[in-house]
Amino acid sequence: MCLGDVYGGTFELLGENLPRLGIETTFLTAGETDQLPDVLTDRTRIVFFETPSNPDLDIFDIAAITAHTHKAGALVLVDNTFATPVNQNPLHHGADLVIHSATKYLGGHSDLTAGAVAGPAELLTPIAGWRKNLGQVIAPEIASLLARSIRTLVVRVRAQNVAATAVAEYLAEHPRVTQVNYPRPGQRRPSRHRQNPDARPRWHAQLPRRR
Repeated sequence: MCLGDVYGGTFELLGENLPRLGIETTFLTAGETDQLPDVLTDRTRIVFFETPSNPDLDIFDIAAITAHTHKAGALVLVDNTFATPVNQNPLHHGADLVIHSATKYLGGHSDLTAGAVAGPAELLTPIAGWRKNLGQVIAPEIASLLARSIRTLVVRVRAQNVAATAVAEYLAEHPRVTQVNYPRPGQRRPSRHRQNPDARPRWHAQLPRRR
């Protein structure tokens, strides 16, 4: 089961690739997550979601979703790419596995492609065999670049939090901006996108053109 918006490649994997292997996915929008207890069945194996989601930055209550999912005997898998471990650790809220696109914030310098999965050993051990046989092991030089980047992850993400919050607050008050999608770092409840009721109708900010 997949909740809310997800990365395009993930959507293609769940919606097109896995069905060819007999693995079906039920999709719920961010506004339909309250239906989760009714939609879960004894055939559900995994509930997957991103929080914040890509691209609308919806926030999901990890603990609440985990409670419903575990009652149904399924696992919770969270894509934590946008939040990073600096802002959020889904394992602390009951998630069973956490994945990251290390190409994004973990890498941080646009010079590597990698991924990561975290969780208890009993769940990671079966994954290791698939990773080995499918060739998804990053080269030593790429691993070295990733180790370099992780050493600065905390200072980079904290600085990005401050800058992004300042930009979001400025845009939220701008007369040409009708809506700002920006969950504050550490927010765990479902997000409510901040809207400017006084803004003149516009789909997004109108920026001056450079000459």
